[in-house]
Amino acid sequence: VAQEMIIEDSPADFGGYRPKNFDMSYQGDVSIRQALQLSLNVPAIRVLDAVGPARLTARFRQAGVNPILPPNEAPGLAIGLGGVGVTLRDLVQLYTGLANGGKMHTLHDGTEPANAERTTATILDDQAAWQINDILSGVKPPEGAM
Repeated sequence: VAQEMIIEDSPADFGGYRPKNFDMSYQGDVSIRQALQLSLNVPAIRVLDAVGPARLTARFRQAGVNPILPPNEAPGLAIGLGGVGVTLRDLVQLYTGLANGGKMHTLHDGTEPANAERTTATILDDQAAWQINDILSGVKPPEGAM
């Protein structure tokens, strides 16, 4: 998925699942960059629908993150908007991968020796991690925050 690829932000029905944006409005055609910067839910689900929630879940599991799903249920599109349980530790660990060029490092609680071995998993290629970081660096802080 390229940053400047255009994707539609409009009401959508994915087999009965109807995601909405936080502010209940739609922007029309937007770039992937704009969709991520504006935290638009519908474009996120359009991308996930193309990729497949099972594929995303498999990538999570490869990285050592095990989303908590209802018993005997396959992951659905809601996984793209936080519709499954993921621990704070798992989220932090995934963000280390984003910050480290796609390489996720296991977290330590500080009780291990300084030279303790840390395992690493590749969750994104370095170009994808760079692009996501580039997009997120363009997010404006909330009004009055700075």
